[in-house]
Amino acid sequence: MKKLRAWLEARGFSLELRNCAESAVDVGCDKLVTVDARLSPPARVSTLLHECGHVCIFLHRRRWPRVRVAGATWNESWKNRGRCGPRARVGRLAELQEELEAWDRGEALARRLRLRIPRRVYERVRLRCLMTYARWAGECMRVRRQRSKRA
Repeated sequence: MKKLRAWLEARGFSLELRNCAESAVDVGCDKLVTVDARLSPPARVSTLLHECGHVCIFLHRRRWPRVRVAGATWNESWKNRGRCGPRARVGRLAELQEELEAWDRGEALARRLRLRIPRRVYERVRLRCLMTYARWAGECMRVRRQRSKRA
């Protein structure tokens, strides 16, 4: 945890552990990474690595805004958020790609920092979260289809 906190601080981000909080990265003015403190220590580190993966993606997009990272450029990543209509699928797909990329970049960061994380725990947390994202994307598409049938 200390190495990851130092890594984040070197990039201008701060880390906060909160009870009952959703793990997330705020890339706005706060530059805050939040992780649920109720998670077990190995699951907390796995989740933090994933959030650090999002920071890596954010920093890469800032440096090279026209380069595609996880399916979207800097402008596309912001335009697609919360979109409705035909372009919404593109946005959801880009978000799913970004979630996958964040897990991969988190794992690469752990290797670079020589962090020893239990592989089984990392994979279990990763799978649980990825299934959540997949259900979210599927639910959004199902709701969209139902709305179009009613209209």
